[in-house]
Amino acid sequence: MPMVRLPRQTVSFFAAFFCALALSACAGIPGESEKKIQTLYREFYSLGQEYESVKNYDRAISCYEKACQDKTLYDSAYYRIGLCAVQQKKWNLAEEVFTYFVKKDPQNTTLLLSLAYVQAQSGHLEKAAESYQSLYLADNNNASVLKNYCAVLIELKENEKAKEVLDELVQKFPDDSSIQLLRSKISE
Repeated sequence: MPMVRLPRQTVSFFAAFFCALALSACAGIPGESEKKIQTLYREFYSLGQEYESVKNYDRAISCYEKACQDKTLYDSAYYRIGLCAVQQKKWNLAEEVFTYFVKKDPQNTTLLLSLAYVQAQSGHLEKAAESYQSLYLADNNNASVLKNYCAVLIELKENEKAKEVLDELVQKFPDDSSIQLLRSKISE
């Protein structure tokens, strides 16, 4: 079969078409690699949740740390790190995390309570007393705040102030089961 000669325009068209096809295969879609990276970070976050659910907190923290590299996941992943740290009794890490969040949202009572608890557990009793005092001044009708504030004051040997807080606890929550224990600790 004899070779058919194609017109020059047709050859040019096919050459241009195949060049464009080759270049498009190399280039990819704009923003595609960024989407892949975001998906990867979301997968790390999901994996962290799975590890956390089976109480493998070291692996969960590792996954959450990777997820923190995505700024849209940072706060969620960092908060989860704090919760895992509490479960592992890694009080200094937990304190670092909750301090970060309290600075971002200083009116959030849940965060303030968490920070005060972690400070007490990490042995930073003066900081814990300050945190519980600010919670107490903001809402002295919270039995948990009163009990924990009293307990920290007892540990700091500030028994007079602890008695005042305990008296308020007795007055507002007379049936609270912690009252006898706190009384006995003040008396020691």
